[in-house]
Amino acid sequence: MGRFENQVAIVTGAGSGIGRATALRLAREGAQVVMADTSESGLVETGMTRAVFDYARAHEKAHKLGARCELRRYGDPEEIAAAILFFASDDASYITGQALPVDGGNTASLNLPGMKV
Repeated sequence: MGRFENQVAIVTGAGSGIGRATALRLAREGAQVVMADTSESGLVETGMTRAVFDYARAHEKAHKLGARCELRRYGDPEEIAAAILFFASDDASYITGQALPVDGGNTASLNLPGMKV
């Protein structure tokens, strides 16, 4: 039995580098590891993106926020949290080493500037 048996560890930046090494070490020690990596999320209004949203609203362009993703809207922080909570739950006990893009369909649609597949 590992040191972190029956424990859940949420590791941010676990997609690469020291975050990934930390996640792997915790998993070897028995933890159920939830790897949270913001590069897998779409446009979400947070403290980091608030300036973008404020600018768009001030210039009457708020309707364009998130318009290029498949769902035609931006995400809510609660939607990102729900995905993380799922991975931390018993329902995900047999899932490991997976990335879940919570991005409104950007990844699935290959949404590149000037290109829509």
